[in-house]
Amino acid sequence: MSDNLIEARGVVARGGDLSVENLIKYYQQGVFPYPLDAKEDSEILWCQPAFRGVLTLGTMHVSRSLQRFIHKKPFDVTFNMAFEQVICGCAEAPREDPWMSPAIIAGYTNLHRAGYAYSVECWQNGELAGGLYGTYIDGIATLESMFYIKSNASKVALVYNVQMLLANDITWMDTQVVTPITESFGSRYIPDKKFQTLFTAARKNYRQNGSRQLDFNLPPRGENRES
Repeated sequence: MSDNLIEARGVVARGGDLSVENLIKYYQQGVFPYPLDAKEDSEILWCQPAFRGVLTLGTMHVSRSLQRFIHKKPFDVTFNMAFEQVICGCAEAPREDPWMSPAIIAGYTNLHRAGYAYSVECWQNGELAGGLYGTYIDGIATLESMFYIKSNASKVALVYNVQMLLANDITWMDTQVVTPITESFGSRYIPDKKFQTLFTAARKNYRQNGSRQLDFNLPPRGENRES
């Protein structure tokens, strides 16, 4: 890997495994893993980029067409019903730069079993149509990856994810990078210094409020901005 690419990704450490302990340790520092590629033995890069993707949840942009689509209830939406199917779906989705190695799948599946990662599933006629998985560690919600088989399934999963986080009094989400889909919802890059301010405040608030874990059964609240 070139020095320029290492600098662009904000690599602060290299190597190590994706054990639950390691993942928690790095996430508590605002650092996330990024394999060199999707190969079995791909080296893990631990990244803290100079600019971070962040989505402000209360003002998330949802188009009128997507609102109308959701209103028709095209999918049955669940949480944590099929984490392994979702993460495998994300790994199998076609990407220009594949990065989801077997180690990523195993590491985050173990993180899910330990209670620090979750999934949102969209079902249609009993079949998984798409979804996403994320993490919640020390008061920080992170969107990790999304996929769809049926049109709009990943977008619907994201909307339900945001509604769940808002119901848990979470106001922003780390998207790590800004993709065309997350950008359409309002995700923007912010300087790492600003991200660290948000990150520190969220962790402090989490601990002051008893370190509550996510409640996936709260009724949704909050209105997202339409256009």
